[in-house]
Amino acid sequence: MSENKQLQQPENNAGGSGIQFQDYIKLILVRQPWPSVEVHFRVKYGTSMAKLKSYYAEGAGVNVNILRFLYDGKLISDEDTPTTLEMEDNDVIKVYHE
Repeated sequence: MSENKQLQQPENNAGGSGIQFQDYIKLILVRQPWPSVEVHFRVKYGTSMAKLKSYYAEGAGVNVNILRFLYDGKLISDEDTPTTLEMEDNDVIKVYHE
C-alpha cells in the first residue's frame, strides 16, 4: 500500500514559467516491521522532522510519541531537517510503531 502526501504547496517562480522543484525533496517513510506500509512525502529541505513526524502520525491515526523514525540506522530528532541529515531524493526513513 502506498500513499502520497505533500506537506507544503510548491511556489510559482517569479517568471511564471512553472513550479520550482529544486527546493523540495521526496522522502519515503516505511513502516517497520511487517506489514510494511510505504508513504511518500515531498517536503522542503528546511522542513523540521517534527513536522514530518506529526503529519505521518496524523495520517496513521496514532500518537506521534509511540513512533520512532530512523534514517541510516540513526534516530531522527525533531530538530533535524533533510539538509542537516544530508538526505537525497527518494531516501527511506524507517518508522517503528512501539
